[in-house]
Parts: sequence; structure tokens; C-alpha cells
Amino acid sequence: MLLLCIISTIHTLDAIGTLIRLLDMGIEPYLVSSSVTGIIAQRLIRKICTDCQGRNKECQHCLGNGFRGRMGIYEVLRVEEELHPYILNRCSADMMRGYVKSGGFTPLYSVLQQKVAAGVAESDEFQRYVWYADKTTVV
Repeated sequence: MLLLCIISTIHTLDAIGTLIRLLDMGIEPYLVSSSVTGIIAQRLIRKICTDCQGRNKECQHCLGNGFRGRMGIYEVLRVEEELHPYILNRCSADMMRGYVKSGGFTPLYSVLQQKVAAGVAESDEFQRYVWYADKTTVV
């Protein structure tokens, strides 16, 4: 059995946006639905300094800026057979997002919410790096 794996970069706001971008580029929906098996969207966010928790302007580890290093946040979209009709019918990104979220998909903004709740990142990262459709869900 021949396994073909193509890894590419497409600049979109989220994983669903990649499907929409491929369709907008003129790729036939049947090719997108039968060829794409998975999409990973990623962002790098700033990590709160573990030594001062972002509260010490004299901290030598973060040089007083409150952040030390970055970490990745990811959303992984498995393009399964149940999503194919949405692609074939060129449904809107919002319709596709609604469907995949009902199946357990975790969008970037939810991953970032988890990081903020865990004290690893600040809520400022929402405005800096993550697009989210439903702003009412952000704490």
C-alpha cells in the first residue's frame, strides 16, 4: 500500500479556514474532501515567567517584562467522512465550525482559554494571536 503524505503551509486564521481557502483557490470540492485528511492550525503565545509570575519588574529571568519564552497552541482538525458533505456543498466556515465543535473539536481560542486558566498565559494573547468567532465565550 502506498502512503502519500504532503505537508504544506497555508496562511489562514484557523483549520476550517484552510478548507475554505482551498475551495476559494479553485480546487474542486470533491478533490478537497477526498484528499485532505487532517489540518493543524498553530500559534505561538508568550509564556508567563515562572519565576515572578509576571509581577516583578526587577525579575532577572524575564528582564522585568513578565514573559519568558513562548509555547505553541494547536487545533487539530481530522477531515473525516462526516465533514465531506459540508465541503462538497461549499458550506460556510461558520457551518463547518459548528459541525466540528459538536463532534469534540477544540478550537484555538478554547486551547488558549485553558492556558490562561492554568496561569501559563495572559488573556492579552487573545488580541495578539488568536482569532475567535464567538467573543462572548472569552473570559
